Amino acid sequence: MTLTPEAFWQYSVNHYGKPGVAEACLILQDNFGINVNLLLLYSWCIAHNITLTAETRNALAVSVATTNPAIEQHRVQRRQAKGTPQYNALKQQELNLEALQQQALVAVLNTSQNPVTVENDTKDTNDTMAADPIDPLERLSCYLNINVNPDITTHLQAVL
Repeated sequence: MTLTPEAFWQYSVNHYGKPGVAEACLILQDNFGINVNLLLLYSWCIAHNITLTAETRNALAVSVATTNPAIEQHRVQRRQAKGTPQYNALKQQELNLEALQQQALVAVLNTSQNPVTVENDTKDTNDTMAADPIDPLERLSCYLNINVNPDITTHLQAVL
């Protein structure tokens, strides 16, 4: 399955707009350092039963590491400008940077040779992807390389 930047942006906007998702994403971003675009991409992959190898996840992490500093710097400026006439323009600029980061993530996903669509009921222990958790919460925490704990679980579940 090929994902386009436009389809991913639309998924992100729709998913982020669901009750509790935006709040959970921002808590995960601000309190746990999780990149929201990567979180949403992993959510999309899980929803579409796309399993990602460690190599693909590493390439996605490199993409985020490359594009995130500009977004984070801009986010600081926007937050400092809250209540000023520049705030809305800065917010739109930040959204544009987020869209560019999503385009980069989609490009990595689409050029990776490793994303695999897996049907849960056909997965067996001889499958090379068998180590990937089937449970969505476990898979998301695996993809994010974090330990599931009570402080974070509720927010991850809200995103899923």
